Amino acid sequence: MSAPAASLPSMTSDEFLVWAEAQSDEKFELHEGVVVAMAGERRLHALVKRNALVTLLGTKPPCAPYVDGIAIKVSETTTYIPDVLVDCGDQNDMREMTAVEPVIVIEVLSDSTSKTDTGAKLEGYFTVPSVQHYLIVDGVDRRVTYHRRETGGLFTQILHTGMIALDPPGVTVSIDDFWRGLPDGEV
Repeated sequence: MSAPAASLPSMTSDEFLVWAEAQSDEKFELHEGVVVAMAGERRLHALVKRNALVTLLGTKPPCAPYVDGIAIKVSETTTYIPDVLVDCGDQNDMREMTAVEPVIVIEVLSDSTSKTDTGAKLEGYFTVPSVQHYLIVDGVDRRVTYHRRETGGLFTQILHTGMIALDPPGVTVSIDDFWRGLPDGEV
């Protein structure tokens, strides 16, 4: 996360979505009514995010994976835009900016977002009833922190390798696929 966007009034999620559509190149989120400009990405972040999308390309309709730009409205004053998500809602309205029924959410950690991704976003995404899986992917440490909704709470697992069965929607991903193309050793 970067800094709050200067001189903008507090907004609701609905007001934010209208405002954000009119913006050109920058990416923004809404955190408790405050518009926040998202920081630029480093190569590592972009590569891991691409790999995360590729791991979900086997998702079957009506579900569809998306990278960047599709928002999840978590409250009346908070709207997040995850790195990757799978939406299992109606995919017919191609003008829609928000996920209809997000089931899988993936955030790729960076120095500027780690606190938000592991705190406010973890809590916020699971306020959305359809969200079943939240993966926090750390490309530096090559670690996936996997949170899954279960009756009575969340199940959390930390993985460096292996497979995760994401059901629903019925797709299995290999942790090793997140690291495809990363250089060996320090990044």
